Amino acid sequence: MQDRYAGDVGDYGKIALLRFLQAQGFSIGVNWYRVAEMDSEKNADGSYKQNDGKYLISEKLRECDPTLADHLMKIAHSKRRSIRSIQKADLIPGAIYFDVPLSVEGRSEWHQKGMDKLAEADLVFMDPDNGLKVKSIGKRSAKSIKYTFYEEVKDYIEM
Repeated sequence: MQDRYAGDVGDYGKIALLRFLQAQGFSIGVNWYRVAEMDSEKNADGSYKQNDGKYLISEKLRECDPTLADHLMKIAHSKRRSIRSIQKADLIPGAIYFDVPLSVEGRSEWHQKGMDKLAEADLVFMDPDNGLKVKSIGKRSAKSIKYTFYEEVKDYIEM
């Protein structure tokens, strides 16, 4: 997850789901898999790819939960668009968040700190940029931070 994506349609879906699960009695933890922006994600002019607004919450989707949509759109359009803004908005009351930035070199220690921080949650939502690691990305690749490793998922399940 990157600060520049905060408040987009992906957050709308995940937060709505987590709020529903919380209403069923589960305590929620979120591991943001927070990463810095990569130069490979920039256009030749220095602007970012996917900065065209198409990932914002549509009016049609807004109808599902207008209050949540309005909170997230405010974040998405602010100069303080960030993961911390989502946390401060308390959209999942009482949730536990792990927002320490992830790096290739310190991943093992980072993962253990996340496990320790989120140990009290019934459910942990893992939020990498791109999902589960794919074969084409090595674990030591600079792009590996955009993925969750299968053994990390296993560790959370076992916890």
